[in-house]
Amino acid sequence: MYLSKHDTLFHRRLLEQNQVDLTTTYYKPGAALHQDLTGLTYPDNSF
Repeated sequence: MYLSKHDTLFHRRLLEQNQVDLTTTYYKPGAALHQDLTGLTYPDNSF
């Protein structure tokens, strides 16, 4: 299961279930930006 929030009450409750393979996003301002190579948010030909 993919959850777009990390360390929320819902996230913690799902972890307690131990029946879900859970992936979350974690964004910390100033940290490296993580992108999906199949769906980059950069404009075409920007590199």
